[in-house]
Order: sequence, then structure tokens, then C-alpha cells
Amino acid sequence: MLLAALCAVALGGCATSMERTYRGEYFQNFESSALTPAGGGAPLCVHSAQLAERLGMQSATVRANVTVRGRLSKKGRYCNLGAYERVLTITGIVDISDVRAGNE
Repeated sequence: MLLAALCAVALGGCATSMERTYRGEYFQNFESSALTPAGGGAPLCVHSAQLAERLGMQSATVRANVTVRGRLSKKGRYCNLGAYERVLTITGIVDISDVRAGNE
């Protein structure tokens, strides 16, 4: 019982958000990647090698509508010079559509 209580306390401070589904416009270029949530909200810095790999770098810039599963970080200063308030770590890709290369 004591061990379970100690584990709960130790893990509580490091807990990340629960995994959930996110939809929106994904933007990727050579120095950043972000997801602007559908329906509004601040853009999220994105960490996802699997999403970048699926989209490829067809040009210097790629945009797409995506639905992904992932975990959101706590508020802070992340990515390009701290420009983003949160990081979305993608754990799965549900859908990718309307892929646009270039500055469209």
C-alpha cells in the first residue's frame, strides 16, 4: 500500500495530458511544424517524425488537413524561440487530406 502511494505521488508531478484526437491544419517547413486546431485556438508546435515522413518534403513548405492522436504538453515556451505555448506529441495518424505543397 505504501509503495503504491509513493508511486502515485512520484508520477503525479511528471504526468502529461491524456491522449486524445486533434483536427486542424498542419504546417511543415524546414524549420518548424505546427497544427492550428480546427475551430480556433493557438497553434501547437508538433513533434512527429511519422507525420513528417508520411507527408514528405515535396517543397519547402507543406500544408495539409490532418486528424491525429496525441498528447499535449503543459503550458510553457516551446519550439522556434519559444513561439508556441504547447507541444503536441503525435502518437498516431488518423487521416491526412488536402495536401498542398509550396506557399499556397
